[in-house]
Amino acid sequence: MRRLIWIWTAALLLSGCLPLSATPTPLPTALPSQPPATQTPFLPATATATSIPPTATATPRIIAERVLIISVDGLRADSVEPIYMPDLFALMQTGTYSLNAQTTYPSATLPSHSSMLTGMCPDKHGVRWNDYIPENGFAVGPSIFEIADSGEIIH
Repeated sequence: MRRLIWIWTAALLLSGCLPLSATPTPLPTALPSQPPATQTPFLPATATATSIPPTATATPRIIAERVLIISVDGLRADSVEPIYMPDLFALMQTGTYSLNAQTTYPSATLPSHSSMLTGMCPDKHGVRWNDYIPENGFAVGPSIFEIADSGEIIH
């Protein structure tokens, strides 16, 4: 069970960014302006000309056969270098990852991993301790395992 948790944790961490070979997106130099309101009388005022129109057919779902989550406790992103971790970099080149993830407060292993696996802050999932004490109970809310099993897509 513990191995499965680490696998899911690594997949979650690896699921958000482009590979290192991709060109980084430049940051905007000015604040974005509000999009213009639509002139179409049948759309709500919040809809804009930049809204994505609905498609005639549903977008097919991509189902991964395997998901690998790697979470290294206490590893700073600036210490991840290909010369020291060639196998990790090989995985990063063929998957998705994030070197920009931030921890929760308190920055302790159990609250942070509970947040990673539930998608909630410690205030919501309730895990604020770092030692397993059965009397403290478990994290509240659905885990990524339950969400994955249900087939829901959460954005």
